[in-house]
Amino acid sequence: MNQLPTARQKRILRLMLNGDLIWEVAGESYRSIYSEKLGRQQRVPASAIEEMEQQGWIRRLNNSDLCRLDSWELTEQGRAFAAQP
Repeated sequence: MNQLPTARQKRILRLMLNGDLIWEVAGESYRSIYSEKLGRQQRVPASAIEEMEQQGWIRRLNNSDLCRLDSWELTEQGRAFAAQP
């Protein structure tokens, strides 16, 4: 059963809607989201990203370049939640 995003997850979805990127950090228990507007990155618990992926709000983009790590994109459902006030 799908649930509603937490406040933190909704913030992440909104950041992604604005074009900010999430990517894996090798060997760490967090992911990184880069804020284009602020010009800085922040840590996000890997568990929050994994839950968002399981809920169908984001999906992993596998990178065929072995030197690069995976990133994520919004799904239509994730876009709908991000657009809500």
